[in-house]
Amino acid sequence: MTHQDRPGDVAVIGGGLAGGLVALELAERGLAVVLISAASLGAPNPLGSATSWSYAGVLGPDLGAWGQLQERHGDLGVRRRRLYRHGQARLESSRLLPWARQAFGQVDLIRFYQALPLVLNRLGVRQLQAQVAHPLRSLGGLWQLELLGQADGSSSLQVGQVVLAAGAGCRALWPGLGESLRSSWAGILHLEAWPDPKRYPSRWLRRARGGGVVLPQAMVRPALEQRAGALVQEEWVVDPGLACLGDGLLVGQISLVRPGLELGAPPDPALMESRLRQALAHFDPGLAELPARYCQVPVSFCLDGKALAGPVAGAPGLWALAGFRGAFGEVPRAAQALAHQIDSSLASPCQPPGAPVG
Repeated sequence: MTHQDRPGDVAVIGGGLAGGLVALELAERGLAVVLISAASLGAPNPLGSATSWSYAGVLGPDLGAWGQLQERHGDLGVRRRRLYRHGQARLESSRLLPWARQAFGQVDLIRFYQALPLVLNRLGVRQLQAQVAHPLRSLGGLWQLELLGQADGSSSLQVGQVVLAAGAGCRALWPGLGESLRSSWAGILHLEAWPDPKRYPSRWLRRARGGGVVLPQAMVRPALEQRAGALVQEEWVVDPGLACLGDGLLVGQISLVRPGLELGAPPDPALMESRLRQALAHFDPGLAELPARYCQVPVSFCLDGKALAGPVAGAPGLWALAGFRGAFGEVPRAAQALAHQIDSSLASPCQPPGAPVG
């Protein structure tokens, strides 16, 4: 059969960055794709996925991958920015350092999540707002997806291929994923509008207002994620930074990692906000006082820093795309590579799809 003759070839579960870009790549290859997202796609304020509350920075060669996407699909919100790094050893004496060695950019997430559904629609991707019941079931070579909360009343879907791109929700959908894939809670402060510079005269705010992104010289979150396999109790760290988000600002970020494979209940938001603001006070007292709203979401990561991107072991037709450490830098290339794998496996079903993950 030709690609056009195979209705419902691939279901992508997860409407965030990974799910959206792999659906785009699959559709470009002529596959019939349905994208299933629990959040409303194309809403006026479409934020909600884990990647929504991110600094969304893109460094060096990865910026070129985004440029290629925009050449093919129009404006997806990628903007050149100036990157400022602050020292991590002594936050109270942080030194302003323009990071000039490599080109740097940022994805305007408001623009991205508004533009992506339109691009997918032009490519013929069917977009559903629903949750998928877990765990997944395979019967007779097809994956049976039970849909919950589907607006048009449909309750099930049969497809030959499924991509797990639901971040921290992937393990619930397929518990057999390897122990490398873990979940944590990430929190950040969000201001919908810029604060009064006279009342909050922070130099870091001035740099961000001028189009800059402020990040630590070395993020401490990755080190905590690497130790997650040996944790006996939950631990948290803060990576102070600032970045534009639409007409507003993100300030933070706090990460909480627990022992074991389960995500667990959300941590107390009041406690997490207090911890975050206390850490920001050591970095810049003015930032700790900003009238911002605290937001937290579950995120996925892998112990070794290598995301799951490939076929899932022991589950023909099931693929994973999750656990990225630097999602906005890594996902465009990973989505392209995974789409190529899936397309090749459908074109030559006798050929093995590659080394399984999970």
